[in-house]
Amino acid sequence: MYKIYNLTEDVIEKENKTHKAFLLLPISIFKGLLERFVLYVCLVLGLTQILIVFGAIKIGT
Repeated sequence: MYKIYNLTEDVIEKENKTHKAFLLLPISIFKGLLERFVLYVCLVLGLTQILIVFGAIKIGT
């Protein structure tokens, strides 16, 4: 299987070192969950301006 994707053990180990975990989740998944949680809470509280803030952040990055 590794030959299909041209992967070696060195590449796999290097990739595992660069992807950090936070609370037993990969950091990208944690960020996505945190983003959705903040959006949900703000929308439940009636703070619709959060959509403008997240839209600006998404355009800026």
